[in-house]
Amino acid sequence: MARKCMKSGVLGYPMYFYILHVEQIDDSTVVLHGKQLTGFSKEPPTDASVCNSTPGRIRVENIHSPIFLKAAEGKDEELKRDVEAFVGARGSKCVFETLWKENVFYANLDRKTNMIRMIPEGKVSFDSFFSDHSEAIITEFANPIENIIVSRKLRGPCVIKVNGYSGPSSQEIVVKSPSMVHFVCNSKLPKLTLGSLAIEFSRAGILKYSLYVRGAHRCGAVRSAVQGENAEAEGMGYVLHSTPDALASHLNAAMASEGIDCIVYHNLPSLILRKLEISGMVRCDLFTFASGNIKGCDFSVEELSTALNLEVSLELKKGREPSDSRLGYQLRRLISESEAILQIFQATEALDLSKEMSEVSGYILNRTLQNLRAERIEYTLLHELYARGFLFPPTVSRREVKYSGGLVLPPQTGFYEDLVLLLDFNSLYPSIIQEFNVCFSTIGMFDRSISGNMSSEQLVRLTEDAKNSERGFLPRILEGFVRRRKAVKDLLKQGRTPEETKALDIRQKALKLTANSIYGCLGFVGSRFCNYTMAAYITSKGRDLLLEAKRIAEGECGVRIIYGDTDSVMVHTGLAGKKSNYTKALELSRRLQDAINSRYKKIEIEVDKVFKKLLLYKKKRYAGLYMTDDGKGRIEYKGLDLVRKDFCEVSRKICRIVLELLLADCEDPETYRRFYEGEPKMVLNDGSIKIREAVYDELRKVSSDLEGIPAREFVIHNTLSKAPESYDACAALPHVSLALRLKERGMKFEQGDVVCYVIGKGDPGQAIHKRAYHPDEDFAIDYGYYISSQILPPLLRVVGIVKGFHAGKIGKIFGVESVPKSEVQKAISFLSPCCEVSQEATLRCRECSRPISRAFYACKVTEMLRKEVESLYSAESRCTECGVSSYTHMKTCFVCNSELSFTAHNQDFDDLLSNLQKVFAGWEEIEEIVRRHVAVSGYRRIDLSKYFEKEMNRSH
Repeated sequence: MARKCMKSGVLGYPMYFYILHVEQIDDSTVVLHGKQLTGFSKEPPTDASVCNSTPGRIRVENIHSPIFLKAAEGKDEELKRDVEAFVGARGSKCVFETLWKENVFYANLDRKTNMIRMIPEGKVSFDSFFSDHSEAIITEFANPIENIIVSRKLRGPCVIKVNGYSGPSSQEIVVKSPSMVHFVCNSKLPKLTLGSLAIEFSRAGILKYSLYVRGAHRCGAVRSAVQGENAEAEGMGYVLHSTPDALASHLNAAMASEGIDCIVYHNLPSLILRKLEISGMVRCDLFTFASGNIKGCDFSVEELSTALNLEVSLELKKGREPSDSRLGYQLRRLISESEAILQIFQATEALDLSKEMSEVSGYILNRTLQNLRAERIEYTLLHELYARGFLFPPTVSRREVKYSGGLVLPPQTGFYEDLVLLLDFNSLYPSIIQEFNVCFSTIGMFDRSISGNMSSEQLVRLTEDAKNSERGFLPRILEGFVRRRKAVKDLLKQGRTPEETKALDIRQKALKLTANSIYGCLGFVGSRFCNYTMAAYITSKGRDLLLEAKRIAEGECGVRIIYGDTDSVMVHTGLAGKKSNYTKALELSRRLQDAINSRYKKIEIEVDKVFKKLLLYKKKRYAGLYMTDDGKGRIEYKGLDLVRKDFCEVSRKICRIVLELLLADCEDPETYRRFYEGEPKMVLNDGSIKIREAVYDELRKVSSDLEGIPAREFVIHNTLSKAPESYDACAALPHVSLALRLKERGMKFEQGDVVCYVIGKGDPGQAIHKRAYHPDEDFAIDYGYYISSQILPPLLRVVGIVKGFHAGKIGKIFGVESVPKSEVQKAISFLSPCCEVSQEATLRCRECSRPISRAFYACKVTEMLRKEVESLYSAESRCTECGVSSYTHMKTCFVCNSELSFTAHNQDFDDLLSNLQKVFAGWEEIEEIVRRHVAVSGYRRIDLSKYFEKEMNRSH
């Protein structure tokens, strides 16, 4: 029989309620916002989506945190009497119980300690309490929200049962104790009314708005002094009001009448949000959510729509037409924006993903939508500690400690056209926590508070401590996440409906994101669970694992590591970049994987990508063509200028075009016809005349069309790292200068905001930062600035390691006579003699701070140069037919007897000499070693007689 809604004041029947949001009212009261559930056939309801639901709120009062007290030896009763007297003097009473608590956060208490738990009946502050019989006083919960969520085990949006309530069911229901609130289950969301809001505002308040609900727009605007504008606005359905405050009241009334449960908006400042009555709603700022979950530049509504392949209206896509009135354009744009905001919200699955992460962590949905990762992980751990009977860590301010992060193996810069394997450690830091039993109860016990990097002796000692300790709760938590995610992925493999598949995929993603975020809170000074000892230990183990992977790859598997970064390595296979070698590359990878994975139980390395071609520039910067499962090639960029938002779209487009040509797949039929058909031999992309000329042709097209490119493609995006007025007055930064100028006109800018600007022409000698314009302003683009600062520098970096390109020729294409040489330097690093840690040339080990002599570096530089000289005289040979590469003095291929081509590295050697001169400037003994090699370097001393021998002989 379906349960009907209970009448007011009937305390004998439970009420079922779906929590959407929790709001703190004061130090002992919270309000639960959500939906009252009725119309269910079976009690308790487990699926809110099929229930009847009405908006409601529950006021929970008398939420007081328990206090834990540690009495001096044999003084329990005396301490209780002191507490009773203290509480009684403040007009309250208390209840005591004695229990054992687990402890890993308080050094003055035992690992397992007997505590007195005191629960006050009213609000009592213990800040002034003192007793000779007390050794410790610990307040369990920091605030009433933490108290009710953790103690009542509320896991994000969920169904609860409420007993002992009072008040009419159609209004606010009052509950006098949190013990009357009981968690039932997590379930699908009840039916929600979604609304999206676009607002135009100034310092005075809201000037115009468009509210989009149930497929219809409700719009309002402040009445203009120009009568014609009022008529135009009313003709478009806008309701006019005399003042911004009156308009805000009308908007709040509209949202209330529509019964909106979830409101979505884009980048509204706190000044405007305070005017909106939305505290009880699920709230999502798309700008905030997208900046933490989607790759982008300015995270504007237009950019997000384009990135998600949504239809973009003309009002959002381009500026005002000459025939369009400014007001008409603004009004139509606002209507289009409110509709687009809701489409983006639904396309990103922001609500479903955030709901799932809130349930996994047991946290508030609205805070999860704000990307507050540290808070979310804090609640994840608080729930686990509470269930296991642990004391919570104190909320104290800490001094930030610097420690080494992930290891970067210096990249061997170059253009690779052999297959290169990219191998990743699967969830490296969570895996280290599980493998080495890293926990607050083992390695982080009472936080040994390291002062910086961890020495090898500390690492060994802590590893042994953890190995001999009981399994910690943190590894157990992560193992639980792994098991749950595996179970979800197993369900995904079974035949499921599209709706079930979507829900399961979101759940496994939420579990993965939560597990991977736990490490981050350990090294974050603002986290309650900050523990630098654990954080430094984990990163130190990560560096060891990367070095071990390199040793195994090069020592046991006979392959070369050309780059490594934190949790991944790039392996040069020596196999030509062809589909036919793909299987061989995977076999080689399996040998390497088995050699590494067999050493551990929880740590696993696996193949991420197989690159056919790779342009490796410097650490964290590369572009490559990798093979997909269907055999096709796809290009990936990492860290290059074309993925940075402080370069305009024109610059990024040019770099993309050039990279697509450089990484062209010779096995693609169209590419083969364009660049290789009719060639007597297979020529590599590196040094290919046809590809080089194709690049030049594309650059000429861009140069000739530059002034016809739309202004929006010249927009540069920069993020404010602090409020614009907080920057130094002499900071000549265009985005800061523009933000300050626009603030004077009423626009609001805060830390974290993205400022969009275009550099325009100005008076002769006028500073660049003073020529930054908002895209909606009138300006004339300074094409000279864009060529010199936005186009040429990244372009020259892209082609800098490819044979045959001339910076001067590229400069002339864009009308620039003198172009500085683009330097892509190979990093020079050394393994310290004491700890074998990779570091730059410094006189102390960065691991243990022991001194390193200059003689050590002199020996290492000498060894380095000897190896490079040997390399010069044993150049790599490659078969022009079968593609096999080898190091041999033979002139024919030992596989197919075809002619071999040799690759010389004279310029590489000369670049090394130049780098050594810069690194060791002022080190006389090493400068002398380098000078001797420079003096005989054939690349610097050119014998002109080789080129003009005939002319010289003729003259004699």
